[in-house]
Amino acid sequence: MLDFRAVETQIPDAPGGSGSTGAVEFKGKKATFDTRVYKAEVAIQTFKLDQVDNQHLKPIDLVQVGAKNARITGTKKDTVEYDIKTDYSLKPAGRYTGSVIVLVIADVARP
Repeated sequence: MLDFRAVETQIPDAPGGSGSTGAVEFKGKKATFDTRVYKAEVAIQTFKLDQVDNQHLKPIDLVQVGAKNARITGTKKDTVEYDIKTDYSLKPAGRYTGSVIVLVIADVARP
């Protein structure tokens, strides 16, 4: 039986920059299900990244958002942990905030 959870993660004021210097990682995010999880995957549902300094003339070189490493955890095997990575490379360097909603898709036991 398939079950779904949408989990939102807020991105605090983070540095943007050239290359990978604008990357922010959130490891060990969680979604808990009502029954045992047999298999799980994660996918980006929506995301929003916004420059903090409001200098709209700055060109954006790269916007990247990813969710990966879905793994089943918990004593009841009812929790899916995963990692999120965002990268908003601004030239010249700036700061950004935003949010990411990850859809956790799980094959779960029938209740």
